[in-house]
Amino acid sequence: MSAKLPVIKDLPPLREVGLRLSRVTRRDDVVVSAMAGILPYYWGARTIDMFGPCDPHLSSRGRPIPLGVGRFDPPALIAKHPTFYVFEFPQFAVDFVQLPEFAPYRNDYFMLEYPFGYLGSKTFSPPVLLVRKDRPELDRLTQVLGVRLVEVEQEFRRTGFIR
Repeated sequence: MSAKLPVIKDLPPLREVGLRLSRVTRRDDVVVSAMAGILPYYWGARTIDMFGPCDPHLSSRGRPIPLGVGRFDPPALIAKHPTFYVFEFPQFAVDFVQLPEFAPYRNDYFMLEYPFGYLGSKTFSPPVLLVRKDRPELDRLTQVLGVRLVEVEQEFRRTGFIR
């Protein structure tokens, strides 16, 4: 008899999001993700772990994060001008978007608004994805994922994450 581990994120819907993203991945897509693991695995896009264990610069020069699970260097991540940012939790996305280093780029990204289990949902909390506004094939991305593109800061204000 083994103990059942608590599920932090619902894996089948995350797998589905990753598989759908894989259908619209471009060779030039770069993803900075706080969700190393299942989503990047199924997505297949070039992914940089936001907490840096696999990036030489981040792993040696980033600021240590609690519990020793990695290092964090927002200016180095932002300098990569990724096509996508992926956050597991809305509050982390809000905190990142409000960083002074990110201020010059805030208007360069849309946020994906899902038609189901949106921010703070008790059923399925999808990852918060930001996509660069100048990424080719945005229409195809929205069709395949069944999402709308919304202004990041405006949406965080509308949903009460930013006052």
